[in-house]
Amino acid sequence: MANSQWLATAIEHARIIHAHDYPSHTGIDGKRAPQLKRLWWCCILRDATLSLGLRRPPHISFKATSLRHSLFDLQDFREEIVASRVFDVSTKRIQVRLLSLFCALCWCMLESLEVLYPRWHKIRSSDSSAEHGQLQRRAFLDQCYRRLNDWYQVAADSEALAYSESSSNDRSLIMFKNLIFMMYQ
Repeated sequence: MANSQWLATAIEHARIIHAHDYPSHTGIDGKRAPQLKRLWWCCILRDATLSLGLRRPPHISFKATSLRHSLFDLQDFREEIVASRVFDVSTKRIQVRLLSLFCALCWCMLESLEVLYPRWHKIRSSDSSAEHGQLQRRAFLDQCYRRLNDWYQVAADSEALAYSESSSNDRSLIMFKNLIFMMYQ
């Protein structure tokens, strides 16, 4: 539970500095916007992985967050790609692409996790409304399942996966790719 409490605190602090609103802030300077984006995506990634691993509801609501359009790309890490002392440029580029795939997976998972582990349970008023709620939930889960399958199709066709397997000199890429697909399964 300590991880969840620290995460809740991190999310609260991130919201206080408007990290969740970074795409809508036009007045943010050039260095602050990427930092806020990274901070908020770290919160999303941690929330999704803890929610899945601990079978608890996510702290970040899929419906209340509109970041699907702003996954990480190479521009978000342009300085780190060329300045790394550990990895070469091509390895860093593949890492960023894999990170973007991981973000997309966690985004899809948040939606599913809200249904699988709801934060509040509604009080059932009648059997007919309970049946209707079950049908709605089933339809929503089917939609989530389709989105996860769509993610898998994109991920399986990704050039980052092909490069990660062909770059046998860097096992970190293979490990990261395998961890992403373990979460998917």
